[in-house]
Amino acid sequence: MSDSEIEQRVLRQLEFVGLPDCREVCVFSRKGIVTLDGTVPNRMSKLAMQKAARGAKGVRAIVNKLEPSESSLPRASSAKAARLVRGLSPTPPAIRRSARAIPTY
Repeated sequence: MSDSEIEQRVLRQLEFVGLPDCREVCVFSRKGIVTLDGTVPNRMSKLAMQKAARGAKGVRAIVNKLEPSESSLPRASSAKAARLVRGLSPTPPAIRRSARAIPTY
């Protein structure tokens, strides 16, 4: 099976999934190793595209270079900021409780 046939099969699989706003995806194949490149709306779409591409006949491996745009979510520059974005406290609850419960003399 040629690389162009594999690319066409993967493109048909991606169309079959029918994810909205996933038109900016390029498919490249070399000896059955398929590279997905482009932009998708979110991480779930990225994983769905990878799973759909893996199901195409002739695909041996997937290189997923899809980038989720997710421009509406704030980007965290550190682990502490990431916890704050998710609504978690920077200090674990067990440490906070023990600091208040045990007085130091």
